[in-house]
Amino acid sequence: MERLAGPLMLRLGRAGRNFVACLCLLALAACGDGLDLGREAVSKAELTQPIGAGPIKVALLLPFSASGGNARAARALRNAADLAMSEISDPQIQILPIDTGGTTEGARAAAQAALGSNVRLVLGPLTAVEVRGVAPVARVANVPIISFSTDSTVATSGVYLLSFMPEGEIDRVLRHAIGGGARRFAALLPRGEHGDVAESTFRSRVGLAGREAVAIERYGDQAQLEAAIAAIAEVAGGEKPKVDALFVLEAGTLPKLAEAGVKQGEVQILGSGQWNEAEVWAMPEAAGAWYAAPTPTGFEAFGRKYQARFNAPPPRYATVGYDAVSLVAALAGLGGERGFDEQILTNADGFAGIDGVFRFRKTGLVDRGLAVMEIRDGAAAVRDPAPSAFGS
Repeated sequence: MERLAGPLMLRLGRAGRNFVACLCLLALAACGDGLDLGREAVSKAELTQPIGAGPIKVALLLPFSASGGNARAARALRNAADLAMSEISDPQIQILPIDTGGTTEGARAAAQAALGSNVRLVLGPLTAVEVRGVAPVARVANVPIISFSTDSTVATSGVYLLSFMPEGEIDRVLRHAIGGGARRFAALLPRGEHGDVAESTFRSRVGLAGREAVAIERYGDQAQLEAAIAAIAEVAGGEKPKVDALFVLEAGTLPKLAEAGVKQGEVQILGSGQWNEAEVWAMPEAAGAWYAAPTPTGFEAFGRKYQARFNAPPPRYATVGYDAVSLVAALAGLGGERGFDEQILTNADGFAGIDGVFRFRKTGLVDRGLAVMEIRDGAAAVRDPAPSAFGS
């Protein structure tokens, strides 16, 4: 019998009433009967069928009818929720999937429909645009949200982000490089929101550590990219670079950096969580680079279960749907609706899921225990293991 991860651990209580409870994620091997959501054509009616029959209702707000990638993401997250419920013994929750349409207005209507069904917690939605429609409605009803958005600006008390935040991934790999003795840093970043987040995190971590940010180059169009690479080559290229480490957000720039004389080995190249893909590992220029990501063993086991149930491989982000449902089922099983109280959701010890330990801050942001990976021989290997628990 294959288990995806160790127990999901949680510590509850403040005044001498602490206890540790365990729920094994995927404790059962049986997959039960369910919708064949792995096939190409699945109707909205099928996607919005309730999952489970427990007494505590939990909404799952996703953009099932949106176009393109968001609709595919919605289906994958719904699949992961279904998988989690099928492998939890006697879940005390019922999941109500509701379509948001991928818009603020649609998400607001979905939240109102969910509250009309007396849900006690909201899982989702997927994007910041949708969260902005759901959050005011849920706040009035005092119903917490565990969202899959990666936009930290929508996090707040009562709106918790379970996603993989770029800030955490960048900070982790920078801390590892600093711990290894790197003192002088450069960064190559695209213009736009993702680049802004990366630059802010880069400046913050390097500055807090008392290290030097020698150069930060940004680019938009091709001409700007060529100019930025030339500037980076001035400090990170050649046999005696002026920096110890170079952070690169987009792996697609690595060939041009190499052409300009910036090479791993002379300078340590640091990447982002976006590099956790086989296409990046196969790039010769990426060999030896480091990036932060979850330890891969949990996802590999999850992938086998998902493939067997839905006849399709899961996208990497699908694990957050599984962990979200496993978490709320565990909390509901222990304390009913009280399990969704802020002090329990934000307990400092956190929880352990498929992708390792995580915890919610009172600000709504998530801390994750990430490994540092090193690209070698067309694959990624763990260079520095993820922590198994959070420090005090």
